[in-house]
Amino acid sequence: MTKNPDSQSLPLREKVLPQTSLRFFLGLIGISAAIMVVFRLALVSEVLWAKVVALLFVMATTSFSFYVILFFFAGLFSASTKPVRSALAKNSDSQNPSDTQFGAGGES
Repeated sequence: MTKNPDSQSLPLREKVLPQTSLRFFLGLIGISAAIMVVFRLALVSEVLWAKVVALLFVMATTSFSFYVILFFFAGLFSASTKPVRSALAKNSDSQNPSDTQFGAGGES
């Protein structure tokens, strides 16, 4: 890696993509293969333990997906109500600046 002597020894080029190792990809492929084997046993061979594991995996994946979707909609709703909240805050401040939601003078 070449360095510019004028820039306090900062590298000229930084890597854009994160560094991932071959060991990580082999582990990811191995885990995916194991999951596929369990689903094949559950669907084709009708092994009871494979059905239970496959069902638990589907339930966990579905729950996590709903969790992500709900956070997406909450963020979307929060972003869409931001102008309304700021307008309400400006309106309430202009009406009576000494009163707050906690009582007179802002004491809780």
